[in-house]
Amino acid sequence: RKAFFFDHVFGMLASDDEVFASMSVEVAAAVEGEAVCVLVYGAAGTGRTYNVAQLAACTGHELERHAACCEAGGMRLEVGVQVVEVYNEQVRDLLNVHSEEFLPPQLRTPASASAYTRTLSCTDGKGILLGVNEALRDGEAQRATGSFPGQARTARSHLVLTLLVTVRDLASGTIRTAGKLSFADLAGSDRLPRNDATPEQLRQAQHIGRSLGSLADVIVAR
Repeated sequence: RKAFFFDHVFGMLASDDEVFASMSVEVAAAVEGEAVCVLVYGAAGTGRTYNVAQLAACTGHELERHAACCEAGGMRLEVGVQVVEVYNEQVRDLLNVHSEEFLPPQLRTPASASAYTRTLSCTDGKGILLGVNEALRDGEAQRATGSFPGQARTARSHLVLTLLVTVRDLASGTIRTAGKLSFADLAGSDRLPRNDATPEQLRQAQHIGRSLGSLADVIVAR
């Protein structure tokens, strides 16, 4: 038996700002060059996707604050945004609007080099916050979804929103730091009634359960 320890536990009445305040230090870590990942998990209908959207919006606002600080110090903060999903163990680029078909990113190092990236900044007329919200909304529109007897339509894939954060010296153009902040909206592993589920729905559930089991093995091993 394994014991797990939590830094924070929130009640049902906790606000989005309270939740984000507990992880704002992770945004600063990404600006300083670290790789950060936030996992959001829960059963279908519990608000996973909403939570990711709210955390992403708060992060966009916080990155704009960091960008202003960088500008005052003679540096520029640049943000690249990517949205991919893992559906039936296949990676699909949800921002690849230049093709009628999904072109799966190649799994290589760095993996982010093969996915389509939108570049955001505070000087492009749109801003980081609006750019992040728009990218996530566009990605969600392409995401694989499904519905089951007695349930509303829900996501049937894992979605990953990745923010590539780069701080560059304005005078020389030299990159000072390059970090990454990822939000993973994990599909729920709800049990399906075998008599009512289609073969495709059962196959989706098997892939979701297998991938979540693999992730659990990694966490337990850590």
